[in-house]
Amino acid sequence: MSELRIVAWKSYDEATENDPPNVGDMGGCVDGTGWDAYIDGWREDIRPYYEAIRAEVLRNRIWKDGNWHQGEGCPVFEDGTVAAMSMRAWGDMMASIYNERFGLKLWYGDFAWRIDATNPWDGEERVMRPETIDFYGHKLVKEERDWYRATSAAWGEIELSPDSRPERGQWIATWECSPTSYGYAEGYGDTPEQALADLGARMREMAGALWVFFPRKDDDHAR
Repeated sequence: MSELRIVAWKSYDEATENDPPNVGDMGGCVDGTGWDAYIDGWREDIRPYYEAIRAEVLRNRIWKDGNWHQGEGCPVFEDGTVAAMSMRAWGDMMASIYNERFGLKLWYGDFAWRIDATNPWDGEERVMRPETIDFYGHKLVKEERDWYRATSAAWGEIELSPDSRPERGQWIATWECSPTSYGYAEGYGDTPEQALADLGARMREMAGALWVFFPRKDDDHAR
């Protein structure tokens, strides 16, 4: 396939209005890896489209989030194909591009819903990342003072916050999968790590098939 050319940037709705070929996808996988690892995940016939987007992003120093992508930034190619992605997929691509270009360790969440990193084109030496806490490979992002949250359509929502009833522990971690009949659990501890470990133990007892999204770690000694 010869080098592809982007001829327009449109909103998600405009780009997909007449159901054109779409190389966009879901996402939420990239965490610090570069372009080679990202592009290797695509079929051979899809890769030229993403190489063309990458070239355009770097040429024009595009530093935008998934809201911009879906609002006005879906690439339209000269062959009629579009790249209309989920916000997470946009985050995957952008993180991979800039990890490779500047030697950074960005993850998809730095671009998915809002920009959570300092633009390296501005000459900043340090990239600011949101404060996060890991829970079985998933990042709980700090959203407000001492309050962390992670959500997924696959496994629901996890929250971590100071407990209003400290006799149970200084921290409470909760998991809820909607509808609530699918699962709800609470964990407590005097530290965030203890509360999450307690939550993990309780989830393992009741989450069933959903636990596939939270693989056991080598150092996991939760009951």
